Order: sequence, then C-alpha cells, then structure tokens
Amino acid sequence: MNSFNSEPSGDGDWEDRGELSWREADWSRYLTNCTKDVGQFLSFYEKSNREPGHLDEIAKLMGWEVSDWSANDTPDGMPDMNHEDFPESEDDFDGGEPYTIHRHPVFIVTQGLFIWLKKTFEQFLDHPASDKLTASFAWKYSMTLQDAEYHAMMGTQALDMADYSLAICHFKRALTGINYCFTLLETIFKDQSDAEYRQEINVRLFDLRELYLRIIGECRYFENADFQDPPF
Repeated sequence: MNSFNSEPSGDGDWEDRGELSWREADWSRYLTNCTKDVGQFLSFYEKSNREPGHLDEIAKLMGWEVSDWSANDTPDGMPDMNHEDFPESEDDFDGGEPYTIHRHPVFIVTQGLFIWLKKTFEQFLDHPASDKLTASFAWKYSMTLQDAEYHAMMGTQALDMADYSLAICHFKRALTGINYCFTLLETIFKDQSDAEYRQEINVRLFDLRELYLRIIGECRYFENADFQDPPF
C-alpha cells in the first residue's frame, strides 16, 4: 500500500523477533516512544499550512515513504492543547525493536487527529459557547467520534494483516461515523457556523476522510488485482 508506507507486515515481521523476550519495563518504554511519535505528528500537523497535500508533506517529515500520491494556532478563546502529554521524540526506535500496530503510520495519524478532536471538544464543553448544548447531544457526538476511531483502528489492523476486504468494511464504517459528525456539528455550532474552532474540526475530519478513502481505493486495487501474471 502507498499511503504512509502502509505495506502489510504479514507474519514475517513477527518471526523476525527471534528470541526477543521483553519484560514490562521494556514494553512500557516502547509504548512511551510510540506516544512520542504521535506527539511529533501532532506538532508537525499544527505547524502545517493546511494547503492541499499537507498530509503528504507531514508524512515526509515523519520519515514515512510517500510515492505516487494524488493528491496553527489554537482557535481564539480556546485553551491551548497540553502538548506535554505528547512530547516530541528524542530517540529513534531501535532497529532491533519489534514491529507492532502502534508504529503503523495510519494508526499514528488516526490516533493523533482523534486525540485532538476529543481533547478540544472536552475543552469546548467548559467554554461559554457550549452553554446551549445539551448533555445528550454532547454524548452522542463523543460516542460517534469514539466509534469512528474504533473502526479506523480495527481497519488499520486488518490492513496491516493484508485482510483487505475486512479493512474496507471497517474504514467504510469509520467514514460513516465521520460523515455523521458533520451532521451533528451543524447542530452544535448552529449559531456560530463560522467559528474558528468549527473550521479546525472540519479540517481534521476532512483529512481523516481523505486518508480513509485513499486506503479503501488501494484495498480494492489489491483485493481485485491479479499479481500472478507479470505487468507486461
């Protein structure tokens, strides 16, 4: 797969672990490094120009291979994100470390953007602009975000295992959740459709939708392509 160097790992990557046997402390350090990667992605994303192709540019900055792709500041009145939760990576992953889904670029992008969406919505609920929003509607939006993220994560796992049909199913469900978020946002920001925060939400949701549509298209290609014969 092209997107974010998303070649499925297959079983071979696990076999390459050999005699590797990690204790809890080793895995804790590994997960910390994975969190740093998410933080680094978010840092690059916040500094991006939001122009078409900005995801491709961020992928290059992250060191992910990008080939043959088609192709900030916190809103006024909103508190700054606490980037201490996502410090930039200081040390690269050791080449001998095992591969897990945590290091898959699509997983990192998905986790990073949904973290932003959930954290800033939590902050929005403490802002006077949310006074007219009912608790039930806020819950519905939060659960829709959670469901969309779940299917995207499961889709990434299926993608990584080369289960293309299953990946398509999960990413289509993630897209359904994202599209429903746009509908819910029409009510949440009914009297403030031009709010800067609303625009920032839209940018991230559109980026997620673009990414998942790309992946679905590539999955359909790999699902239907016949690699038995040479391409000539």
